[in-house]
Amino acid sequence: MGSSSDWFSTINFDTAIREHFSVQAAVCRNSIGNIISAVSQVNPPCVPIFGEALAARLAVTLASSLKLKSFILEGDSALLLWLCNSLLLFKTGLLLTLSQTLSPLFLFPPLGRLEN
Repeated sequence: MGSSSDWFSTINFDTAIREHFSVQAAVCRNSIGNIISAVSQVNPPCVPIFGEALAARLAVTLASSLKLKSFILEGDSALLLWLCNSLLLFKTGLLLTLSQTLSPLFLFPPLGRLEN
């Protein structure tokens, strides 16, 4: 096993939208894949990109509650991940506003669907 500096956390987030509700979830795993924590919430139905944004906010809130110094956020909305990376360049936006006290290392790897 490596040193503690080799350890990092990844937080996956996603949303599911139905006719009468939406659900957002975030799962935090350590560098070897063990689940550290998970959280979900139920909200009114919404458009997919807003659901993904709610899930990303939930992921950042989870990171804050776990007092993570650095972490990788992973989601499957290419549009949201592109927006997050763009907003980071300008030091503004929803995710940074929520996490100004964290000062974490954010990575938003493009993982998937272009239609979101």
